[in-house]
Amino acid sequence: MLLIVLALLQVQDWSCQVLAQNLIQVVDVYWGEYGNPIEVDLGDKGVPLTIIARNSGSNSITNILATLHLIEPFESLSSKLSTSAYHAGTVPPGGLFHLTFYINIGEHGSYKYLYLAARIRLL
Repeated sequence: MLLIVLALLQVQDWSCQVLAQNLIQVVDVYWGEYGNPIEVDLGDKGVPLTIIARNSGSNSITNILATLHLIEPFESLSSKLSTSAYHAGTVPPGGLFHLTFYINIGEHGSYKYLYLAARIRLL
């Protein structure tokens, strides 16, 4: 089984108010769509990777855009090294939300921990 360790980077859009540090906390990361974890293997195409996160701030957040930066053996469905996911709803303080990315896994990877970075913007 491939394991992912996610490094989450917060990015502030200049049109937003100043965001507090640690506004978003990653709660869980797993292969599969929300509520439906799956096992994946080398060579799988179009597999979902879901991030569950919490709004740790004191205000509601909306319009969350995340970009996942990929490394070999991963690539986006369009063969690029980044892919995006969007959450359009409002997340109250303490509330959870999920972001699902669809990626391809190369056939020539290896089984190990991989560190990926995600950038999150509030639009």
